Formats: sequence, structure tokens, C-alpha cells
Amino acid sequence: MQRFIEAVHEVPHVNYELLASIIQQNFLSGRFKESIAGKPPSTMENLLMRSQKYIRIEESNASDPSLGVKRKDREKEKEPKKKEERSPTGGDSANARKALARATRGNHWQAPIQVYNVNSENQEKISFNSQDMDPMRNQNSDALVISATLANFLVKKVLVDSGSSADIMFYDAYVQLGIDNAQLRKVNTSLTGFSGEMIEPLEEVMLPLSLGSLPKRSTKMVKFLVVKAPSAYNIILGRPSLNLFRAIASTFHMKLKFRTSVGVGEVVGDELMARVCYVNTLKRSRKKLDGKAPNAKGKKVMIDIEDEIKDTP
Repeated sequence: MQRFIEAVHEVPHVNYELLASIIQQNFLSGRFKESIAGKPPSTMENLLMRSQKYIRIEESNASDPSLGVKRKDREKEKEPKKKEERSPTGGDSANARKALARATRGNHWQAPIQVYNVNSENQEKISFNSQDMDPMRNQNSDALVISATLANFLVKKVLVDSGSSADIMFYDAYVQLGIDNAQLRKVNTSLTGFSGEMIEPLEEVMLPLSLGSLPKRSTKMVKFLVVKAPSAYNIILGRPSLNLFRAIASTFHMKLKFRTSVGVGEVVGDELMARVCYVNTLKRSRKKLDGKAPNAKGKKVMIDIEDEIKDTP
């Protein structure tokens, strides 16, 4: 399921009727497939939320085998024997076949993606050792600053902060992304800074965040608080997203590790970028003490955001 979602992210315009048809053809029988057949997803966010829901259900049933056995017995009693039939190419419904024909005429059709049914993430142990150390790295107390993919954009200057109780996206970064279809929601929660100052977030937004590189890559829907405040960083990944990815960070090894369906994935911290952000933070603090507002009018704020789709060879 994870590989399928990541492949769909690389397609600029997704026909969700066609997407539901592909899922019905390639996925193994189960409650998730039945749900998609009954009500096709209207958005990528809806597909992700529903897939994660049924993965949790399957994981829960796997932990208690008796539940799965009882349900299968009930299904066998209720369902009469059926003759095995093959679905027509393009889907079981007339609408799905029409959508396939339209997509083929518009040259948007791609061969069905082979998808494997994955019940849970790989349970390989996450650990750090001497092999994770970069011999060329200076042993300084740098923050863990990484790059991540957010809504198909490669975003740099992402601070991993397990001390933060929220996942934060700064307003300048949000504007630079230029996401038109994201639905911002008003929030009433206030954020408390390190020195006790109160910051009012503008809104919150749910966006797909990907960590790592294929094949050991993980994508989750993350809720960000959009904050209009000066910062040397674009995004702060706090405890909510770290727990969501089941990720473990090591500032000593300058790495973030997390489980995927094919093993432990990792993101290596950018030592140079961490120092640049630290210096910029100090400059902002000095300007604030001198009574000068950082990001004075007329001064362009530079952030590192690149379109990952365009950069893909």
C-alpha cells in the first residue's frame, strides 16, 4: 500500500474513479478492497486515511488470532459457494470501464501498478552504532536538520525537535509551496515559546509528508500548525509526527530512523544546513535585541523548497 501511494503521488493529475478500479484489480480480497469498491476515494487524503484505518484493524486482528478465525467462520456460514469469475478488464462497473476508455483516449493510461498486500510495518529493530557515524563530521552539538518531501515538494531546513509538542510550518514556507487545494482550518490553540512568549497560529493544514528514499520510504498525513513568525527553519517536526512515523532521532549520529514495510529507513542530517540555521537564528535574536525587526520590509526571505517532481529524472 505504501509503494502504491508513493507512486500515485508522482502522477500530477489523478482520476480517482480509475484509481479505485486499479485497486480493485490488484489488491487482495479484504475489507479495504470492499470499502474502495463501495465508495471510491474522492481525494488522496481520504485514500490515505482509509488505508491507515484498515491497516490498524488488520494489525489488531493479527495480535488476537481468535478474532480473525471467528470472523472467517461467520463469513463462510453466511456466504454460499460462488463460481470463480474473472473481472472484466478496466473494473467491475460500467463507470469504471468508461473511465478507463476516457483515460486511454487522453493518453493518461498507465499500466496497472503491481501492489502487494502489507498488513504491518517491518518489525526490524531500530538501533544506532559506529557504522552510523560519518568519520568526516565534526563532533559538535548541532541540531538535527533534514530534508523531507511535503506534498511532492522537497523541503529543506526541517528541524527535528522531540521537545516540540506540535508540528509547525512557518507561513513563509507555506506561501512558497503554493498549495491551492489544501484546506486551511482555523484553530484556537496558542503556542508557548522557549522564553514564555505566546504565539497565535493562523490555521492548521493536513498534508502528506514523506521521509527517506525508495524503497525504504514512509509517507503519512501530518497536521501542521501554520505560524506567521520569523524563523530560520521552514518546518519543525515535533513529537506528533515522530510518534506517527515511529521515528527515533539521534543528534549524536545525525540521523533519523523509522520503520517501513521493507526494513528500517533513515534520513541523514545536514550538518552545514544546521549551522547556517543556527547562525541565522542568532542574527535574528541580535536584531530583536537591537530593536530591529527581522525580515524588514523590502528584504526577501529565502527558503529552500524545490519541486521534487521536476527534479526527478
